Amino acid sequence: SRTVAHQVLTQLEQTGLVTQDVNQRWYAGRLTEAGLRDHFEMRCLLEPNALGQVMDELSSPEIEERLARVRTAAAGRITLDRMERLERDLHIDFVLRCRNRQLREAIRRSQLVLVAIHHAFDLYRDRAMISLMLGEHVEILAHMLEGRKEEAKAALEAHLSRSLAQNIEIVRALGPLPSERRAPYLVQVPG
Repeated sequence: SRTVAHQVLTQLEQTGLVTQDVNQRWYAGRLTEAGLRDHFEMRCLLEPNALGQVMDELSSPEIEERLARVRTAAAGRITLDRMERLERDLHIDFVLRCRNRQLREAIRRSQLVLVAIHHAFDLYRDRAMISLMLGEHVEILAHMLEGRKEEAKAALEAHLSRSLAQNIEIVRALGPLPSERRAPYLVQVPG
């Protein structure tokens, strides 16, 4: 429906993925390195604080469940669904549980940009990169389980900082969208 389409476009505009011109036309810009850096900077600044807010409210069984899921994934074949589940476990189920609504919204906007990158995972999977990410999640969750708040926050910030370079490489590898895969309502604008 028009209402749903408008809501989706408005949310995408808030994240900086689309813009609307004075003629009310919508434009989807490229995901640039500068844009990625901006979103990751927001995440590095905000997600550790959000995690610190929620850590005292998390139960050991909740953390143990996520930790077991990461360890199981590390021992087996990682799929896109499994990868998204592990990311959701930490960055959404825990981080976005913080009390501050404004903080949650700012984090969520910066996380939305990465949805496209996660779907590129199947094309550009690198076992070493995945193992590193899983190890970082294990470290963060282990600190959380032991109640080491400052260590968990620092490990999360380091994880996000390191993953910026990885995500920039994925965006570079993706290149432009091939014309045969472009939806008919998307028109490439020169320049």
